[in-house]
Amino acid sequence: EMKNLRMKRNDLEKYVYLMELLNRNETLFYRLVVDNIKECMPLVYTPTVGEACQKYSHIWSKPRGIYVSIKDKGNVEQILRNWHT
Repeated sequence: EMKNLRMKRNDLEKYVYLMELLNRNETLFYRLVVDNIKECMPLVYTPTVGEACQKYSHIWSKPRGIYVSIKDKGNVEQILRNWHT
């Protein structure tokens, strides 16, 4: 996986690649980061995450969670039923 990561053109592409790996195989993602901490940390933390936040609307990613507000009281079951549709 590090070979594939190193082939990316810039840090933002590497960040996107790592987030895709996280979605695909969380165990492998953490193993890769832990085993290559010096190289990966700047990609999954500052400064790359800051750039990813600034360009968030240009980066598609699969949702990793759900937000349910207090205003959703009474509708939580429906929200959860529709979440992955």
